[in-house]
Amino acid sequence: MLAFLTGAASAQAIRTPNLTTADGPVAVTVGDATVVNQGLQGVGRLPATTRDFLGDTLGSFSALAIDLASWRRSGATYSGTLYTLPDRGYNDPSGGLFSDYAVRLNRFNLSFTPDPGAGLPQSTASQRQIAIVPNGGIVLTDANGRRFSGLDPASGTTTQLGAVLPSAASGPSAGRISLDAEGLARRLDGSFYVSDEYGPNIYYFSAGGQLQGVLGVPDAIRPRTAGALDFNSINPPDATTRASRRCRWPPTAAASSPSCRAPRSRIPARISSSATTPAS
Repeated sequence: MLAFLTGAASAQAIRTPNLTTADGPVAVTVGDATVVNQGLQGVGRLPATTRDFLGDTLGSFSALAIDLASWRRSGATYSGTLYTLPDRGYNDPSGGLFSDYAVRLNRFNLSFTPDPGAGLPQSTASQRQIAIVPNGGIVLTDANGRRFSGLDPASGTTTQLGAVLPSAASGPSAGRISLDAEGLARRLDGSFYVSDEYGPNIYYFSAGGQLQGVLGVPDAIRPRTAGALDFNSINPPDATTRASRRCRWPPTAAASSPSCRAPRSRIPARISSSATTPAS
């Protein structure tokens, strides 16, 4: 559900969480429209042995996005194409271990038949309403047609489309853009945006996965070491007027300076398996 509110913006202090323990449908009215949240309607499962279209273990999903142009309803079943965005690949930052992971979107055929049932979700046997079948994917490439890499860029940079971007100066990914993918938002024409934690930047890609543009952040919050841009993910910068994405959040005793602010570089792009329908 999307709600658009008009009027003058004003600061609000919300200190009480909006919690509900209702087991059934919950209705909310926005303007003249009443919408009913039907609650959890389905669960799906994927085997842990699933491999993606490049032969790698599937890993986690940092973001999900449905191709709305493909979304259909047939009887009680909804179906369409689901795109998922993995993170930067296998890594162990504490040991300085990173992989030259090809940044990608995984594509799935998705079908969803709402049926909450009495056992959902406690019973494993009840988790059958969502079917997700791997169906290829897209490898992300830069403006020159070279693939992105999940490798930590250290202090290296490259310039494309007028922007200075993270890129390792040496090693297997030298000269290629390093991307720590986190958020995904698709447009109806198939093009899409991916947010990055190295930059932090938001990259705009064609439907085929080639870089078309870069949405950067104000220079004041770009991380610097000894006056130079430094996008590494291991050591914090020594100068920036605002905390970089490497600041631990929530702050710990070792990282509780006033400049330690919550990261703001991610695109919120999540879906859930709950159903929301207009009230009759």
